[in-house]
Amino acid sequence: MKSSRRIRCRLSLPPTLLLFGLWISGCGGGSPAAPEEPHSDLPTEPIPVMAVKIEPAALRPALDLVGSLVAVPERIAVISPQLGGWVEKVHVVDGQAVHAGDVLVTLDSRIAQVDFERARAAMAEKQAVVARLKRGFLPQELEVARQDRDKTRATMEGLRGELAALQDLV
Repeated sequence: MKSSRRIRCRLSLPPTLLLFGLWISGCGGGSPAAPEEPHSDLPTEPIPVMAVKIEPAALRPALDLVGSLVAVPERIAVISPQLGGWVEKVHVVDGQAVHAGDVLVTLDSRIAQVDFERARAAMAEKQAVVARLKRGFLPQELEVARQDRDKTRATMEGLRGELAALQDLV
């Protein structure tokens, strides 16, 4: 039994020495590698990355509809919306006869509603400015402005004194 152990040790020793020798020769035994040339097409500045929260949402198919209808042979009616937007519902099918005044499509009104609310807010802001200018300044506002003026004057006088003292040193 002892002899079989010795044989195993003798058989496993040469591969171990071989692996050790390969490891030593690969650890800095050769000449140093030439530095790689920097790629000129890579950006030198870091690229800004923005993370956003992903939320599930329903996707709607989009159609850009600008076209023409052949009403009667040799007569063409051009249709286009007065406002651009997303089509919410199509009320007609291909080949259906339509008359003047018929609703062909309904546009999604959410974008127009947001624009309307923004315009309403801007108008309210301008009306508030006009009202403030018409009524004039309140006595409290005038007093706060006077206090700010007095503080600024005191700060300015202190800085003038410091400037004069520094100019004497120069």
